[in-house]
Amino acid sequence: MAQVIRTVNDTLMSSFLYEGILFLIRSSGNFSSFNFPRAYKDLDDDKLDRIKVKLAGRNDQGAINQLGLSISNKASYGELLRELKRTSGMTSFNLNVTIRGNSIVVGSGQMMTAFQIFKADRFTGISCLELGSISSQLKLIFSREVLLTGLLGIYSSHVLSRGKEHYFLFFSPEEALNLLLSQDLKKLEKYFMVKEESSDEIGKAIERGFTTETIILELILSSKILELMMRENLDKLSLTLVKLSQEGRGTYKVYEQIPLNLLNRPYYLDLLEEYFSNPSEFSRTISRLLRPEDSVIMDAVRSMGTRGTYREADNALRALHGLYRFVTLGDVSGWYEFVREMVNSYSKLSGSNDRRERSRSMAYRRILTELGRIR
Repeated sequence: MAQVIRTVNDTLMSSFLYEGILFLIRSSGNFSSFNFPRAYKDLDDDKLDRIKVKLAGRNDQGAINQLGLSISNKASYGELLRELKRTSGMTSFNLNVTIRGNSIVVGSGQMMTAFQIFKADRFTGISCLELGSISSQLKLIFSREVLLTGLLGIYSSHVLSRGKEHYFLFFSPEEALNLLLSQDLKKLEKYFMVKEESSDEIGKAIERGFTTETIILELILSSKILELMMRENLDKLSLTLVKLSQEGRGTYKVYEQIPLNLLNRPYYLDLLEEYFSNPSEFSRTISRLLRPEDSVIMDAVRSMGTRGTYREADNALRALHGLYRFVTLGDVSGWYEFVREMVNSYSKLSGSNDRRERSRSMAYRRILTELGRIR
């Protein structure tokens, strides 16, 4: 039986490992015996093509050799995972962490060097807090099964690779522990369904160059996700979005860790009931107004920092920040700011001699008209 001994935490290593375990459980249909061949067979080739995170060159050569692979140490993790689709063997394992000499050892049995990506946060929460080795220079060693599980975690959590920036979406530590303790395969499948839909939405938002606040807004207001959570009878889902950057050939750095709490009834709906008789109409309207493919607000924000920056871009950005405060914190002043900046955007452009600016001013006027119709 799999022994999950270490406490789940928000380090990148822990996130990859527990994401991999949950993916294994889902593929194996079993909480106690893991079918690696089936899990690797389930890997989608199109998604593997999108995982562009590069190996760390010579620093990862030992792990490649120990896995018996013949790929280049400059290959991507997508290419490495494609090679591992031939992996076989059904096994159980543990995640016990110990120190042996100058090494942190995860698991037991046949041991091998861990890939550099698992060391991105330099053992935060492991060597410093749990093992009392604050000043030591330690190596990281995994059992073969732990290493294969961590690689599955990279696959399962990967959202998007854009240049040297890579985004991963994990279940939060609390959510991962909750799913492991539940021993409920149906619940696990439901949570994965919502997480995968969230990953798709986040990927689209990142590709369009949206800010962190806009990405969170997109996710919270997504009618697809709200409907899916209600259909699957899920009250909430806690996720963590991680932005990882590759700096040089052998170094990875975590730049952002963004908590995402999804509710089938967001907090702001209760607040809306004080002002609107149909809160769900408000959600649908705002979601439609922010739809990336035809939203003048999003176009204005995206124009910032370009040669063609819209004159009202700063107003649009302030409007989004206000809406973000209203939706995530229930701050009513944020809603007033959103409406005020829509009025300012319209006023700034309405008398323009530029045909495109006048067209945008009419778009802002239509937004104000739609907001006025919400009852």
